[in-house]
Amino acid sequence: MSGAASTPSPIPSPALWAPRLARILERQRDLCLSLDAMSVRQSELVAADDTDALLGLLGERQTVVDELTALSAELEPLKAVWEAEGSRLPAEQRDRITGFVEEIGRLVEGIGRRDESARLRLEERRAAISRELAGISRGRGAVAAYSGGAAGPLAANRHIEPQYEDRRG
Repeated sequence: MSGAASTPSPIPSPALWAPRLARILERQRDLCLSLDAMSVRQSELVAADDTDALLGLLGERQTVVDELTALSAELEPLKAVWEAEGSRLPAEQRDRITGFVEEIGRLVEGIGRRDESARLRLEERRAAISRELAGISRGRGAVAAYSGGAAGPLAANRHIEPQYEDRRG
């Protein structure tokens, strides 16, 4: 029986995939550099409690993250080729690609640390605001109780005339 043997699809020439891989990684690195700068700015805005500017920056960051996500999808099919054939590339080309990968990793790690720190500061601020609001609510209840407001204990006796008078003067 002479059935066709199943052969894996041929790996494209490094001349085709290596430059494309390098371009994608370079673009990712550039976007990570932008994201890194935005992360530093985000930390500054959180520390300054500048909510409006922070919200604007988060919108800008989302655009960069969306582009990084799209590039990751483009990169996915090249990962297997890189793992299988990367060692066969000329040293200069291999080192350039490896350099991008390492730099992207360092940038992402730094961004993650800064973002986590900013998240913790925002969480602390949220908890402090919650405590302040709870204190205000308790304070209003106390004021109402002592002022004879609708909720106060003296509210039912507001319009009662004095019951005893001292007429002797």
